[in-house]
Amino acid sequence: MKVDADKKDRLNQTLKKENERLRMEAEFNDGDREYIAKQLLRERHANKHLMQAKRQEQADVDLRHQHLGRIPDVVLEEDEVNKQVDNIATGKLQVEPANSLKRAVHRLKRLLDQERRAVQEERRLYRGILAQSCQLQRFLRNALNDVHTAIEDQREALEEYDDDVHGIEEDKKALELSLAQEKLLLALFSKMFPIQARTMTYGITEAELRVEPAELAELLEELLKMDHSKLNAEENTKGRRRRMPSLRGGQRGTPS
Repeated sequence: MKVDADKKDRLNQTLKKENERLRMEAEFNDGDREYIAKQLLRERHANKHLMQAKRQEQADVDLRHQHLGRIPDVVLEEDEVNKQVDNIATGKLQVEPANSLKRAVHRLKRLLDQERRAVQEERRLYRGILAQSCQLQRFLRNALNDVHTAIEDQREALEEYDDDVHGIEEDKKALELSLAQEKLLLALFSKMFPIQARTMTYGITEAELRVEPAELAELLEELLKMDHSKLNAEENTKGRRRRMPSLRGGQRGTPS
C-alpha cells in the first residue's frame, strides 16, 4: 500500500509540474499573440497614413494638370522654330509631375520596407527574450517544487524519530537549509515574475516575499554559510565513522 501511495504521489507531482509548464506556456503564447496583434494594428495605421499621403500627392498632381490645362494657348507667330520650342517646353511641364509622383511612391515604398524590417527584427528579439524568460521561469518553478517536496519529506522524517538525538539535530539543520533555499528561490521568483509568484507562496505571506536587494544578498550569504557548515558536519561524521572500530568485527574475531 505504501509503495502504491508513493507512486501516486510521484505521479501527482509530475502531473502538477506538467500542468504548471503548460499553463505558463499558454500565458506566454497569449502575450505573444497580443504583441503581434498590436504590431499588426501599428502596421495598419502606418499603411493608412502612407495611403493618405499617396492620395494627397496624387491630388496635387491632378491639380497641377488641371492648372496646366487651363493655361490659354499663346498666340504664336507662324514661325516653325517658335512652335517647336513651345512644344518642347510643354512636354517638360507634363513630364515633371509624373516623375515627382514616381519619386514619392518610391520613397514611400522604401519607408514601408524599412518599417516592416524593423518590426520583424523587434519581433525576433521579443521572441528570444520570451523564450529565455520562459526557460528561466520553468527552472525556478521546478527548483521550488523540488525544495518543497524535500521539506515535506524532512518534516515527515522528523516526526518518525524516537530517541536518536544526533540524527534529529542533523535533520533539523537540513530542514532549516531547505527552508532557507525555499525562501531565497521564492524571493528571486517574486522579483522576476511578480504576477506568477502569487500562485506559488507555499504558505509564505506576501509581506515576506517583498525582499529588498540588500536583504536578498544577506539571505544568499546566510544560505551559503549554512550549506558550508552542513558539508563540514557531514565530512566530520564520515571521518568519525571511518576511525570508529567495528564492534561486531571484534566480536567475531574473539575466540569462543
